[in-house]
Amino acid sequence: MASAEPEDLQFALVRVGGEQYAVDIMRVEEILRPQKITQLKRGSAIVQGVIDLRGEVIPVVDLRRRVGGADEPPAGRRKERVVVIRLGERKVGLLVDDASEVFRLPPSGVQPPPPTAAGEDPFYAGVATYKGDLIMVLNLDHLFSAKERLELGEAGSEG
Repeated sequence: MASAEPEDLQFALVRVGGEQYAVDIMRVEEILRPQKITQLKRGSAIVQGVIDLRGEVIPVVDLRRRVGGADEPPAGRRKERVVVIRLGERKVGLLVDDASEVFRLPPSGVQPPPPTAAGEDPFYAGVATYKGDLIMVLNLDHLFSAKERLELGEAGSEG
C-alpha cells in the first residue's frame, strides 16, 4: 500500500525579459500566439488593451509592467504569448515574452518568498528551483489590487 503523498504542483513556465516565472497551470485557460491587441480609448494604468477570444472580450495586461523592472529579451528571443488565466469569474490575458513548457514539482519544491519580495499584496507565492534556475511562483490572487480587479472587469466589458 502506497503512502498518501501530496500531488505534484504543475506550472507553466513563462519568461519576461531575463526572468522566469511559474504560473499555476490549473488557472491557465490557454496560451495564445500573438494577436492584435485593441487599445482602449480610456487610458488604463494596467490594461494594455483587449483581445477577442472567440467572441469574448478579454483584457490584456503586460506582465513586464506588472512585475516591473524586467529587461527586454535579447533580439530574436521574444516569442510573445498571451497566457489567458482565470481570475475569479473573469478571464485575463497576461502578455509575456515566451511560454515554454509545463513542469511539475512536489509541494515541498516551492519555498516561501523572501521577505524582500513580500509586501501588503505580494505578487509571489514562493520560489521554486527548476533545471537549476530559481523561478518566482506568481500569486495570481494577489497580482492585482481590488481596484485593479474592478478595472479589469470594466475593460473586458467594453467592446
